Amino acid sequence: MNRKNRQNKKAKKVRFWNSLRFRVSAGLILTFGAGGIILCLTVQSQLNRSLTQRIEKDCNDLRMDSQIYSRQIFMMNGENNDEEGMIHCSRQILEELSRTEGRTLFLYTLDGILSASGPGELSSGIDSDSRITGTEAFSHALEGDAAFTMVFGSGNSCQVFFSSPVQVEGQNVGILAAVMDYSSVRRENQEILRMMVQVVCAGYLLSGLVVFFLLWSVTRPLKTLSQISGRISRTMKKEHTPIGNPLKDSPLLERKDEIGELASSYSRMMGTIELQFEKIQQDRDSIRSLMESRQEFYNNVTHELKTPLTTIQGYAQLLEDGGAEDAQFLEKSLGHILSESTRLHRMVVQLLEMGDRKADGTPTPVDLVALARSVAASMMPKAKRYGCSILVKGDGPLVTLGQGERLRQVLINLTDNAIKYGKQGGAIILDLRSGREQAVIQVINRGDPIPQNRLEEIFEPFCRIDKEYSRELGSAGLGLSICRKIIQEHQGTIRAFSHPDGINIFAVCLKLYRRQEAEE
Repeated sequence: MNRKNRQNKKAKKVRFWNSLRFRVSAGLILTFGAGGIILCLTVQSQLNRSLTQRIEKDCNDLRMDSQIYSRQIFMMNGENNDEEGMIHCSRQILEELSRTEGRTLFLYTLDGILSASGPGELSSGIDSDSRITGTEAFSHALEGDAAFTMVFGSGNSCQVFFSSPVQVEGQNVGILAAVMDYSSVRRENQEILRMMVQVVCAGYLLSGLVVFFLLWSVTRPLKTLSQISGRISRTMKKEHTPIGNPLKDSPLLERKDEIGELASSYSRMMGTIELQFEKIQQDRDSIRSLMESRQEFYNNVTHELKTPLTTIQGYAQLLEDGGAEDAQFLEKSLGHILSESTRLHRMVVQLLEMGDRKADGTPTPVDLVALARSVAASMMPKAKRYGCSILVKGDGPLVTLGQGERLRQVLINLTDNAIKYGKQGGAIILDLRSGREQAVIQVINRGDPIPQNRLEEIFEPFCRIDKEYSRELGSAGLGLSICRKIIQEHQGTIRAFSHPDGINIFAVCLKLYRRQEAEE
């Protein structure tokens, strides 16, 4: 039960992963998710680009202002346009440039020596010039190029270290360095990005719910139609079971959309299939009745007469070939011939008396091991003609309740087939054993392998694997079908197995007869 439950759960999971609703939902959710991620990344990239552009503009404005103020202050103080003049005027230059808030300014000589620093040094947390002179931007400034370095810290902090040469009349007179704080701008950008992510997630969730309910409204009717198809398919496998029309009063027929049109077409189709199925059932019953009549006729006329004649003919041929010289064998052969001819006469009389009536009788206990040994003894002459031997395996008694003559006919027919269609010189084994409340008889021989797709077909009337060879042996293709009918009359089963190496097995299962159970 646990194994079956696990298999059912596994099957449900497979159906869920392969369902249209899951695949469409997953596809749309992945599409929306990818779109939201791309949108957020795009906004973040644009905000970072906007921040960079603002920093570049502020740095460029500061560089231009430094050139203008330096030239004006040099002219007002009558200083030369050199490094010494910059050192004398550095304090005035920084006072002019420091009027813009959020900056801490420094002036350095061309050798990188600090000349003066502007207000805001202590508030910015810079107590030395080591952080400025160690930046890559300051290195560029020493080489004559303006540059800035962005440093991001915890809490969305952002500081910019800017360094640029100070030029007066085209001559470098010093280096201007600035520390600018853009933490507030970065926090604003992060807040915008956070709001964007929240909006995208809300839209993503809303879209997912809308998609789910839309798909549910579409796939639920399809699932209903699928379940109806499954029930009808299972019903059609049963005999004499009306299919019906499950959609006759279904609310799906009242829908005005494509689902309603599909349900209406499906309902009309089911009505047509029901009519055709009833006709097929009637035709099948008629054909089955004809087949059963024909099978019964050949069963009573052909094989009921052929099997004892086969034994009589075998002993007669052996006697003709010189077996009469052996007195003991002669006596044994005449006994078998007399026994089989008597049984043949009895069957002919019964057929003439019964006509088309079914052969019946009172079931009696039958020892299958003794029956198999008797069949092996009677079929041994024919087996010797083909160079074969018959071996019976099984310790008796192995008893079933049935008609001994009918079961004998099955074993003779199976053994006869094994002799005719097996390899010459091979051994035919009649293996008898008991299973769970069953007696199992296996007729085993080596011959040409039977195609796997025909192992069930060979039990049908008039079926022959090799028609030409079967005609040469006088077979009409009814023996195995008669065997199956006899075994079914005894509430048993018969099956065929064939291995690629040529070992063919015909297995008969019959219910064991236990005297104690019968008495109870």
